[in-house]
Amino acid sequence: LSNKNKLIIRLIANAVVITTFSLLLYPAWEFVSFMQIKKTSVLKIPINIVYFPFIVFTFLTLVHVLQDFIEDIYSIIKKQEKHSKGVLDE
Repeated sequence: LSNKNKLIIRLIANAVVITTFSLLLYPAWEFVSFMQIKKTSVLKIPINIVYFPFIVFTFLTLVHVLQDFIEDIYSIIKKQEKHSKGVLDE
């Protein structure tokens, strides 16, 4: 695949991940908040503490993919600017 096609595929895949994790974040937060009423049978700690790392994972993954998505958009913009300047210079 050419670099342009790879970039397009990466943008589409990142958009799917961003959409999915954005939609997942709120229901996951609601579930973890709800689980504070239950406690583990052995340690007697709230179960929401056990599941909270999933919220952190979801948020950090969303931030990382958003960063990649924005960098890819900027690379497209810079390539278009470079191409348009080259056409104007000739």
